Amino acid sequence: MRRRLERRLDAFGAAGIPDERICLGKKSGATVERPGLTDLLAYARPGDTIVVHTLDASAGSCAKSSTASST
Repeated sequence: MRRRLERRLDAFGAAGIPDERICLGKKSGATVERPGLTDLLAYARPGDTIVVHTLDASAGSCAKSSTASST
């Protein structure tokens, strides 16, 4: 698990994303009530680009996230 997290952080760093703007989610996609997702949605502005390391980890909540961000 730790190695997987390190790979993700390395990939975000390589993409030029500063550490303080990385939002990590550690819960399953079964709920949108996740601190990392909440932080991301609070920070994101129109025109921002959101980078997701592993799409399968977030794809399940994509529609839910879109709904949550529009309410």
